Amino acid sequence: MSGKSDFDMFNSDSNINNEIIYNYFLRPLYKSSTEYIKTNIDKKIAFELDFRYYILITFLAIVVIGYLVLWLPFQYSLYDEISRTKKMLNIIPSSILNEIDSVINES
Repeated sequence: MSGKSDFDMFNSDSNINNEIIYNYFLRPLYKSSTEYIKTNIDKKIAFELDFRYYILITFLAIVVIGYLVLWLPFQYSLYDEISRTKKMLNIIPSSILNEIDSVINES
């Protein structure tokens, strides 16, 4: 054996310099960069959620406005047309309706 133990390599100057570099430069840099990345990812996730909520709210508002503006007038016009048709059918005498019914049943 040479007079040095196997653990003397950990006490060498280069190893001490590496430890100083790691403890005073690399570790704080790593911590700050991971915190920066984490906050940016959290901000992006929050933005994406907010954006999706805005899209959902916009879609629901368009559906409600479309229902109020397009469907309700169409529904009222159909109701008016049905009521006018019922009134016209009430004008026709029942004897004519019975004749039409008998003609339809014969054929």
